[in-house]
Amino acid sequence: MERKKFRYFYINGKLHKMLRLNRARDEAVAWCYSEHKTRIYQWSDVRRRASRGFTIGEVAEIVMRTTRTIQYYIEWGLIEKPELTYSLSTGNTGILIFSEEDVYKVRDITASMHQGRPRNDGIIQAAPTRSKQEVYALLKHDMVLYAKNKDGTFVPLYAAEEW
Repeated sequence: MERKKFRYFYINGKLHKMLRLNRARDEAVAWCYSEHKTRIYQWSDVRRRASRGFTIGEVAEIVMRTTRTIQYYIEWGLIEKPELTYSLSTGNTGILIFSEEDVYKVRDITASMHQGRPRNDGIIQAAPTRSKQEVYALLKHDMVLYAKNKDGTFVPLYAAEEW
């Protein structure tokens, strides 16, 4: 079973970076970016309450877009800019980290954007996008099962047709 990565995580709405983890003492030492200081948490509390932070590449993979497309959406103001990390030793800027709520917002925006030239009838023709349930399963490390339709396409099992 693959362990949940907690390199960057959100707890109480604040971005943290895991510095040290001591499972024997149930202790996690993390850097809080908004407070600019080190915080010590109980590891069991972090596992229970924290939500994972996602890089722009992971978000792009989840919502089925490229990293450059996500960057364009941020530049155009369609997506709110997520929190920016910085190097703890030099202070240089680092990478953008999205929270789970940010990933859901990005998914909703990409699902509602029209692809290609505008249609005369005004219908939005969106590019293929994962459903909310699929995104939830990917974020929570749940399993997504698919069934094959009569026409050969795969659909998520919870949306599969009755046989």
